[in-house]
Amino acid sequence: MKKQLIPVNFGGFGFIWGFKTYVMGIVNASVESFSSDGTDDLDKLLTRVGQAVADGADIIDVGGLSTRPGFKEISVEEEKGRIIPLIKEIRCAFDIAVSCDTYRVKTAEEALKSGANIINDVSGLSGGKEMAKLIASYDAGIVLTANQREQTIEDDICDAVINDLNRQIEICRACGVKDQQIILDPGIGFGKSVEQNYELIGEIDRIKALGFPVLLGVSNKSFLSMFGDVSERKEGNQACHVIGISKGVDILRVHDVRETVKTAIVADIILRPDEDA
Repeated sequence: MKKQLIPVNFGGFGFIWGFKTYVMGIVNASVESFSSDGTDDLDKLLTRVGQAVADGADIIDVGGLSTRPGFKEISVEEEKGRIIPLIKEIRCAFDIAVSCDTYRVKTAEEALKSGANIINDVSGLSGGKEMAKLIASYDAGIVLTANQREQTIEDDICDAVINDLNRQIEICRACGVKDQQIILDPGIGFGKSVEQNYELIGEIDRIKALGFPVLLGVSNKSFLSMFGDVSERKEGNQACHVIGISKGVDILRVHDVRETVKTAIVADIILRPDEDA
């Protein structure tokens, strides 16, 4: 029996959750990025965007502030200086949805004014009602991330993540954010142990059961370091992606767009054979 799939729209870009797996390509304007692919050269960044688009990305995720453990804080003005010109150039040159990876309300507002469609807030909604009200006023998408860096989770990690996400959902709803604007991210790597990351991926269908689209961001993260440095983690990425898709994940946030698009196409053929847009 085919499920009824309801499209959503972020700034003119449509998504049908459950119909296919969408790929979000990471473009780092942060020179401090753990993946060593960050640059502040606008021309190089635009070249990377063009390659991600050519490789089949559905969304470009632009970030200017590293969120790796121990990362160096930069000012809001420096963050905006890194990403706002890039967002404006992407909007002029490419027909693709743009996500801005920031937890700062002032940066998010400037990004939305410049043409971003989604705010990817990895902080656990540290901006609280102010960020939620901004998202509601722009009718933009918001990625809510379970971030446990300031906590010690010794019990069921999935229970902790669900509780955190429900807290953020309620803040958003109270501020006028509609459910169709919300995307959930279990926050792989954000305050979880290696074992908890694997456990969470294996139970991500419990996150999906909350009734929202789910984003999975494992790309090259340190829980895959058993294979070596960042350059040795691609196969581990794809294994996690397939497991995630099998459990209902809707968006994969990645550095390696081409490989992930191919992985998702095959997984979707097998795992979503009865879907109909």
